[in-house]
Order: sequence, then C-alpha cells, then structure tokens
Amino acid sequence: MPILTHHSSWERASNERQNGIIRRFIPKGKAIKDVPLSEVKEIERWMNQYPRKVLNYSTAEECFYRELLKICGRKGKVLEGEYAQTG
Repeated sequence: MPILTHHSSWERASNERQNGIIRRFIPKGKAIKDVPLSEVKEIERWMNQYPRKVLNYSTAEECFYRELLKICGRKGKVLEGEYAQTG
C-alpha cells in the first residue's frame, strides 16, 4: 500500500479540482479578500449546484440534503423547497 504525503497536487485531485473551478471566477493572483461577498456567494451557489461525476451526476447540494434528511429521520420542516419533508 503506498503512503501518500499529499505534498503534490496530483495526490489531492478533488481539492485541486475545486480550486480550479474557483479560479474560473477569481483569477490566480487576485486576493479573495478583495472579491465582494455577493460574488463569493454566487460562486459558492454555482459550485454546490454543479453536477459531479463522482457524485453520480448529483449536485453537492442534493447529496447534502439527502444526508441531512437521513440524519433528521425525515421529521419536521428542516429544509427548503423540493427537499422539505414533514412528519
């Protein structure tokens, strides 16, 4: 079994992929602190609603809400919109 030290970007593929997506919106060299919060929130929304092969073409948002429903035991109104469940 190989020992991974995570010093190389190819050892952190998922993380590096996310960084690459962020860099589509915020060019390398631009300080994230200089990006307006509204723009950061829009990037966050886009990333969370982007279908991913690793998630069987579901979005991160869909997977999050599915897991949250499991944890909450489908009791109460814990979610918004199409994910809302009532007991």
